[in-house]
Amino acid sequence: MEFGFSESNTVNMRFGFLNQGATAIPDPAQILGADLYDWFDFTDSTTLSLTGVRVDAITSKASARQFTSSGANRPQIVTNQINGLQVARFDGISEFMQVPTSTALYNFLHNQASGGMVIVVNKITDANPNSLMNIINNNSSGATASVGYSLSYDDRSSLTRNNTFPNGIVRGISGNPTSTNLPANNSYQPQVYNVGINIVYPNNATAANRSKISINFGADTQNNILTNNASISNATDNLTLCKNSNASTFFLKGDMVEIIISQNQPTPTQLTQLNTYLTSKYGTFPIV
Repeated sequence: MEFGFSESNTVNMRFGFLNQGATAIPDPAQILGADLYDWFDFTDSTTLSLTGVRVDAITSKASARQFTSSGANRPQIVTNQINGLQVARFDGISEFMQVPTSTALYNFLHNQASGGMVIVVNKITDANPNSLMNIINNNSSGATASVGYSLSYDDRSSLTRNNTFPNGIVRGISGNPTSTNLPANNSYQPQVYNVGINIVYPNNATAANRSKISINFGADTQNNILTNNASISNATDNLTLCKNSNASTFFLKGDMVEIIISQNQPTPTQLTQLNTYLTSKYGTFPIV
């Protein structure tokens, strides 16, 4: 089954503005309603706490939750990047953010029967980093006792890994994630802005339906390598942006733009509306 995205003409306007009398395009809060759990938007300065150009915190537009950072770990705001909008740039060495004391907050991504969704808009700035970079996760990236969720960019030299967008639902005992999605080679391109959509249904009786990935509104990809049931325990670590959640490894070198998290699976209509929202705001993905 495909996600239900359909190609649409790009509306050349910033989100929230009218175009020749047209009504405003719905935003994630209007599209997802009560299912919208968090919405972090680095293009919106009103949600940011800054020291100079360094980001101390970003507040969700759907809750009071925040990603925070401090000292040398803070990313910086860089202006006039995607469709003239600002982004948060991470150096791939030490910069990351996290939601403090969040081990029980995002359990629907790895154990809730109705599942959830994570959408990220970002860019990898290296042409060929040849490494694994965590985008967002709350588990210990491969540790056998870890429980939680992960979404990454993988550019290691193996052909099946190169320029891919793997997702893991980690189950807390020895072995690999329940679901690892590896789109076709070069589908998640470096040095351009991509939008990645991950819909998870961790308790689905059919292993192949536990996680689906779509890149830049294409057809979904699913390739589950194990048939284990997801853990019902709390996540192991805080939700972390741009590095391993409990170690100084797998830092992301690139830009973070927007993150949308739903606590249920979206309908095909909602996915089409989210497509329209994102392309109207930024342009047609992938975006240079």
